Amino acid sequence: MTKIKVGNRRVRDDRHIACRTGCRVGTGPTVSSAAHVADREGRNAARRQAVRTDEGFHSLLMESSMKIAKFLLVAAMTSVLSVSALADSHGAKDEKGFTVYRSEPGKAVEMLNRAVAYMQENSSERAFAAFNNQAGQFHENDLYVFVVGIDDGVMHAHGGAPEAIVGDQVMELTDAAGTKIIQAMMDKVKRDGEGAVEYVWLNRVTNKVEKKTSNVKRVGDYLVGVGFYTK
Repeated sequence: MTKIKVGNRRVRDDRHIACRTGCRVGTGPTVSSAAHVADREGRNAARRQAVRTDEGFHSLLMESSMKIAKFLLVAAMTSVLSVSALADSHGAKDEKGFTVYRSEPGKAVEMLNRAVAYMQENSSERAFAAFNNQAGQFHENDLYVFVVGIDDGVMHAHGGAPEAIVGDQVMELTDAAGTKIIQAMMDKVKRDGEGAVEYVWLNRVTNKVEKKTSNVKRVGDYLVGVGFYTK
């Protein structure tokens, strides 16, 4: 009986010990609190990571936007500079800095008179060199001097495109409308000594084919002319 009681006590004691141990180590309040803290810290860490991700995306978006804006600005500036360079390459600026696409008829007449005087005062070789110099005094905006031999029909000077046409036989040269423009000029100076011929030609400032009038004069064995565009 005693043994049984002792055994029962032992069993009861073991259960009590087990209960107390379980309460301390098992699913009691201490473990539950730790799990709650861990869960809360996990959620906070997730929020911080989300904030960092959002900030990183925002930063990347701003950087990309700035790069795009910079690219568009550079492209716009390049376009403006390209147009400006084209105009500058032809000296197409007035005294106020504005682009000149079509010079006044009076300026064409004035340049022609200067070219005639220059030919009369200098050798033909020196005059041709001056007329072919696109950075010289006989090239202004859309105005330039051209010279054709009356006997040989050869272009001896052309301030608009010396490398393309000087030295060529041009009596058969036609404009966009099919008019033999050099022949028409020759007929004019042979008959009247001077005059004006209308035709259509490429304006190298606007890069478009436009209406043009050339004033021409005969200087010895040469036809000298300067044209202006009327659009």
